[in-house]
Amino acid sequence: MTEKVELTWYEAKLAIDVGIRRCLSSWSKNLKHAHGYKPDDLFDTNIISSAAEMAVAKYCGLYWDGSVDTFKSKADVGKDIEVRLSMMREPKLIIRPGDTEGSRYVLVKNLWQHGSVPKFQILGYYRYSKSIMNEKWWTNFGKKDRPHCWAIPAQDLLDL
Repeated sequence: MTEKVELTWYEAKLAIDVGIRRCLSSWSKNLKHAHGYKPDDLFDTNIISSAAEMAVAKYCGLYWDGSVDTFKSKADVGKDIEVRLSMMREPKLIIRPGDTEGSRYVLVKNLWQHGSVPKFQILGYYRYSKSIMNEKWWTNFGKKDRPHCWAIPAQDLLDL
């Protein structure tokens, strides 16, 4: 599946507002990324990730509440959808050992270019269960300072 979703200007405004609020909340608590990721800028993670969540909700016909400070306590979208944005050339769905088993992890590729409307490509999903994770996906991307995770190629995902 490679469904493309484009946000309207008012959907983008909400996603941008939520992304900024999430960033400011993290700064106020002096939080760092838990897995060693070092974003290039505010736009690179918080805003694009918020917009990706909204794009998945829009595609699924679900309400997106734009919550802040709810990581790990509730799903990104609906009851069990976690959205994972990939900025990699060959997108991979990242699932970590501490992630919520039973949740559907959706891989979204960023197609949003500065100065244009937000666009995303939904590449598929995988329902996380430690018992069915494939060893070939286990990696730290060759970086000793990063924890291991499963990196599932887009071609191995299921249609959302």
